[in-house]
Amino acid sequence: MKHFGLEEWVDFSRDVIPEKRKKAMQHHLETGCADCGNVAQTWKRVYQMGRVDSSYEPPESILRAVKGNFAIHGPQPQSSMPIVARLLFDSFANALPAGIRSGEGAARQLLYTTGTHEVDLRIEPQYDSARVLFVGQLLNSADVNQPVDKAIVALVAGKNTLAESVTNHLGEFSLDCKVEGSFQLQFDRREEPPFTFQLPMFVL
Repeated sequence: MKHFGLEEWVDFSRDVIPEKRKKAMQHHLETGCADCGNVAQTWKRVYQMGRVDSSYEPPESILRAVKGNFAIHGPQPQSSMPIVARLLFDSFANALPAGIRSGEGAARQLLYTTGTHEVDLRIEPQYDSARVLFVGQLLNSADVNQPVDKAIVALVAGKNTLAESVTNHLGEFSLDCKVEGSFQLQFDRREEPPFTFQLPMFVL
C-alpha cells in the first residue's frame, strides 16, 4: 500500500492541495490506513488550534492594565550588572629597580578598555600625606574626536563613595581623597541609553 508523505498531510489538513491529489488521499484514508489516519488527524488538530490562536483577542480591560503599567514603569533594563573594564596596561607590571615601586610618591599608570570606551588613569600617592590623587581621561574608542563629557566618576570602597567628580569637555577628571586598601572606580554617563562600567578592584 502506497502511503503519502508528511508534507502532503500538512497541506491536506490546510486544504491547500490540488483537488485530484486530495481525492486520492481521502480515498486512502477510507481504505482504513491507521498510520496515515493518525498523521492526518494530528495535523488537522494543529491547524485548528492555530486558527483559534490567531483569532484570539485579549479583553480590553487587560490591555488597558498592561499599557498603564508599562507607561508607569517603562521598559526594564536588560541587565543591572555594570560592565567590567579590562586592563590593557599597568606600569607596576613592568620590571622596576628595587625600592622604586614601593617608594613614596611612586605614580601608577593604568589603561583600561570596555571595547567601546577606554580609561587612561594615573594614580599618584601624595608625599607626606595619606591622600591619593587620581587623574584620568575617559575616551570613546569608536570615535576619539567624540568627547565623553559630563560622566560621573565615583571612587568606591565597598558600599561607601569616597569621592566623586565629573568629566570635562575632553573627558578628563581628577579625584583627591584618602584611600587605604582596595577600591573601585565607577563611571556613569547619564544619557539614553545609560552607560556604566567599573574598573576591577585593586589595592594601593
